[in-house]
Amino acid sequence: MLAACRLIVLITSTLTLLSSPSVSAQPSRQLDYLTFNISPLLIPAAERCRIDPQEPDIPYALAACQQAASNGDAQAQFLLANLYYEGKVIPKDLALAINWFQRASLQGHAQAQYQIAFMLWYGEGVSRNPTEAYVMIKMSAVNGFDEAMNAAELFAEGLTEDQQSRAFYTLSRIFKNYHSNLNAEQPPLSNDPSLLPITTP
Repeated sequence: MLAACRLIVLITSTLTLLSSPSVSAQPSRQLDYLTFNISPLLIPAAERCRIDPQEPDIPYALAACQQAASNGDAQAQFLLANLYYEGKVIPKDLALAINWFQRASLQGHAQAQYQIAFMLWYGEGVSRNPTEAYVMIKMSAVNGFDEAMNAAELFAEGLTEDQQSRAFYTLSRIFKNYHSNLNAEQPPLSNDPSLLPITTP
């Protein structure tokens, strides 16, 4: 698990994708679930970010979502980013969208990485960068998002030879460093016979 977290941090530091904009939207008030006789423990953090356009109190619902995302829930961060990206429930804000997608991505959220890849590919809210888009879509695929596998093939077809070379070099560095970090976490071998594996005839 620690190695996976290091890989995620390594990806973002290697790519140096985007400068994170400051988050200006903050919860307007502390939520008091006891007012509604509901324990906050019974409401999954991410569910607070599933806001219907017909929600009667969108500012309050948004504050609940922001609170969950700010507390570090990756799925809540992803859903909040989508709210800003789509602009159906709240005004569209690509700067806040990419900021929350990045926060979720740092925690290994494959769908957030997928979305960042497309924003980089098309230059939505960020400078267009096909090379970094390809690297990010590959990481999304590695982290288990099936749709990223097909998208990676399409991205590869749209890269120049130079872009492909730089993308492959970046990926090789990422995985080489990941492998090194993984090996560094292995406990050293011991000469103590009591710690050696027991073999049976």
